[in-house]
Amino acid sequence: MKLFYNLRIASKLYVGFVLLLVLTSFLGIFAVIQLARVNSATYELGTNWMPSVNAAMGIKERMSRLRTQEMQIVLSSGDAKNIDFYSKRWNTYFDELKSYEDKYVKLMTTEDEKKKYAEYLTLWEKYKVETKK
Repeated sequence: MKLFYNLRIASKLYVGFVLLLVLTSFLGIFAVIQLARVNSATYELGTNWMPSVNAAMGIKERMSRLRTQEMQIVLSSGDAKNIDFYSKRWNTYFDELKSYEDKYVKLMTTEDEKKKYAEYLTLWEKYKVETKK
């Protein structure tokens, strides 16, 4: 430690600035590495998960619309004009549901998603059988 005290002030400043430069460099490198990780996670969210969630929400919304149209058909019993109107809307929503399902199938990446989608299809088939009664 006595060696440091015996140095001239210019040398002490030089050592201090070099240490500061080294620490700042390490901090900058660390920050760049961490930002690369954040960028990777953001890219995955934007290209994989968000479109998948959007398609799943589209499926959910169209299922809700289908059920609403079925309810309207039931409530319109005896009025052929309304039944025809709501049946056409049901067919439109059904086509849109198929479109969302096709999008979602293309975006599935994990086994859990595939398993849940197969379970959904099973329940959807049961639902269609029940609504025909």
